[in-house]
Amino acid sequence: MQVNVRKSARQIITLAALLVCALLPIPRSFAATVYWNLFNIEGESSLSAVFDTYATLADMLTDQNRTGSFTANGHAPFGANIVGTGSDGVTYWNLFNIEGESSLSAVFDTYATLADMLTDQNRTGSFTANGHAPFGANIVGTGAMIVPDVQAPVPTPVPLALLLAGVGLVLLTRAAAPRGATDEPRVHAHA
Repeated sequence: MQVNVRKSARQIITLAALLVCALLPIPRSFAATVYWNLFNIEGESSLSAVFDTYATLADMLTDQNRTGSFTANGHAPFGANIVGTGSDGVTYWNLFNIEGESSLSAVFDTYATLADMLTDQNRTGSFTANGHAPFGANIVGTGAMIVPDVQAPVPTPVPLALLLAGVGLVLLTRAAAPRGATDEPRVHAHA
């Protein structure tokens, strides 16, 4: 009889655990938003550009509470020629243009990560902006406007479905047990 009580207690605990799991919200993870400013002394060609990062738009706009500072010298001396930067949330890019020079077109280099863009490392592509020559030599800024998609809610387990699955599990285990059988050990008397 004691084994049946343990088995029933286990089944009740399993049902309770399933119900608790069904009612708990599933946490959503969001990528952190990073803002940055690009600093580059105009007309100077020996110092590399510097990116400073911020946690909020207000901090970036007022240049307050910097969270990091990165020198874009991965492909020195070209970091001195970064005049613009941007991202669409998937691809990052730097705009290179030799200031005071009007015959060479601007060049965009792309990166897979923000860290690579900030340090000018691991370029994934290079694009010359010469579609409307000679105007490509005059690009001095770049950007992207990202309109966020309306995110569908993360599906959560349906409490009733989990509860029914637990009840079904209990019924199946009871149905699988032979009728009239007990879980108590049998003692046979030998004569």
